[in-house]
Amino acid sequence: MSNSQISSVRRQREKKKRQLQQRQTQLKHHWALHQAKQQATQMGLKGAQRHLSRPRGMSELDASVLDVMLEIWSRRGTFAPANLANIFLQQTESVSYADYKQALMRYLWTAIADEDGLQPLRQKMQETLDQLWPDQDRKKVDLRLKLRTCNRLISLITTQGYPYPSPMFTLLAVQEQYDVFGLILLRLMLLSRPSYQCFADAIAALREYYDKLKNSKSQWIVHFLEAFQLNISEYLDRSFDQKNKFKPQNHE
Repeated sequence: MSNSQISSVRRQREKKKRQLQQRQTQLKHHWALHQAKQQATQMGLKGAQRHLSRPRGMSELDASVLDVMLEIWSRRGTFAPANLANIFLQQTESVSYADYKQALMRYLWTAIADEDGLQPLRQKMQETLDQLWPDQDRKKVDLRLKLRTCNRLISLITTQGYPYPSPMFTLLAVQEQYDVFGLILLRLMLLSRPSYQCFADAIAALREYYDKLKNSKSQWIVHFLEAFQLNISEYLDRSFDQKNKFKPQNHE
């Protein structure tokens, strides 16, 4: 490759990076306004609803993506993602790996509708967990097993390590069950923060795959994945900071 070709590739990469940063900034702004509008709607504040009508620059595509984001993040009380994760972590702190895997399935599917179309995913997740390191089943679950287990499930519903969607992601995409996809991933990430790299690599592979297809459905998925990754990253940062806010500091 000549120097001019190398320079051209670098310029294209820099341009794509700038476009992504601009896109993320725009998504943050739209997400904040979208949340405010939803809260105003729930409270019946008609004046606020008019004031918070779709902001300039928000497309139908962005609005539909953000609606799915709200489905994922709008749960409150016991079923709020962070609260549910904390309860699970407390209840499984000293259990065996076999019991942990069974509890994990119940946790991941809590308050998710028992629809026929989701049964293949539920069954595949159960089969995957049953087959994971059975020689460890009687041992107390540790951080290493938690990490590997979460990574395996993240892989199952994203790419399974390949540069294209896994059968389970395709199943959810065909049914447009993106809220279920997002909710399960969010719940896994709240249990295993070190799994973020596995998650980020899989999302990057999915985005690259669908970005090449150029049809409207694929572009919607790309936008959804961008918004989801941005929101989950910020949510995890806030959750992590909150957990450590009141931890005693060692002063030497």
